[in-house]
Amino acid sequence: MIHTAQKIATTDLPVLILGESGTGKELIAQAIHNASWRQNKPFIAINLASLPETLIESELFGYEEGAFTGAQKAGKPGLFELAIGGTLFLDEIGEISPHIQVKLLRVLEEKEIRRIGGAKIIPIDLRIIAATNQDINKMVKEGSFRRDLYFRICVSPLEIPPLRTRVDDIMELGEYFFSSYNKKNTKITPDTLNLMLAYDWPGNVRELKEIIRFCTQLGEDEHEGFELFNQTLYRLTERATLKSMEEVVESAWESLSAMGNVRDFLAMLQELIQAKKNGERIGRESLQRKLESKGIHLSQQQVRTRLESLQKLGCIKSSSGRRGSFITSEGERLLHYLES
Repeated sequence: MIHTAQKIATTDLPVLILGESGTGKELIAQAIHNASWRQNKPFIAINLASLPETLIESELFGYEEGAFTGAQKAGKPGLFELAIGGTLFLDEIGEISPHIQVKLLRVLEEKEIRRIGGAKIIPIDLRIIAATNQDINKMVKEGSFRRDLYFRICVSPLEIPPLRTRVDDIMELGEYFFSSYNKKNTKITPDTLNLMLAYDWPGNVRELKEIIRFCTQLGEDEHEGFELFNQTLYRLTERATLKSMEEVVESAWESLSAMGNVRDFLAMLQELIQAKKNGERIGRESLQRKLESKGIHLSQQQVRTRLESLQKLGCIKSSSGRRGSFITSEGERLLHYLES
C-alpha cells in the first residue's frame, strides 16, 4: 500500500483512501502531499463528518460580505482557495449530502469555484485527496453516493488494512510508541505481545497509541507503565469477548425467545457447566430430570430443540447416541453473560 502511495505521489491524480477509523488515513494523505511536487504548498484537511451541511459549503467555498446572517464583513476565503497550489484533504467524504456532492463534482470537472453570494469565478489548481471509513461501493449501488463523483475521486484508490490483520506491525508499532513516550528504547515482552495479539484493536493504530500514551504517563516508571498496559489489554480483551457474546445472543434472541423462556437456556447451561466440573457429559433424559427439580417442566422434544439451538450458537457440542452433550468455551461465555 505504501509502495503504491509513493508511486501515486509522483502524479497529480485525485486519491481515495479507504480504511477503518484510526488506521491513519490522514497520515497517508499528508505523506502523499509531502512526496509530491506540491510539497512546499499548503496541505489543508477538513473532517466533513464534524460539520453540518450549511457550514460545509461555506467552509469549502467561502463567502462574500453579507452572503448570509452572521457572515464576516469582509467575507471569507474557503478551503479550496486556501489550498490553491497544494492539497485539500477531504476526510469522511462519505458523509456529505447529495447537494454538496453535486457542487464538489462541478469543482473537480471545471477546476473553478465561486464564493457563496459572489459573482467572481476563481480558478483553482490543487490536488484532492479524499478518505472514508464507509463502504463507498455499497453507497454507490444504493444511490446515496453519486456514481460520477465516485469515478472522479476513485482514480487511485488506496485501502489501508486494519491493525488486527497486520500482525507483524503490532509489536513494531507498540515498541515505537513506548519508546516515544518513555524516551528510551523499549522492547515488547512475549507475554505482552500475546495480549496485544489477542485483542482485535477496533480503534486500530490510534487506539494502540492512545492506550500506550495513557499507561506511560500514568505509570511512575517504565515497569509500571508496562504493567498498566498489560492490565488494560486484559480488561479490553475480556470486555470484547463479552461484547461479542452479547452480539451473538442479541442476534439470536428472537429464535431463543421463540423456543421458550430464556431462563430455560440459562438453567441448561448451568447444568452443563456443573457436569463439566464433575468430568461428565449429560444426556437429554438426565437434563430433563435436573430441570424438573428446578421447576422447569419441558418435554423430551422441547429439551432436544433447545439443545439444538445452543449447538447452532456453538455453545454446546452433542454426541450421537447416548453419550450426551458438553458445554464449549463459547457456552461458558454465554452463561457468564446471561448470569450477569
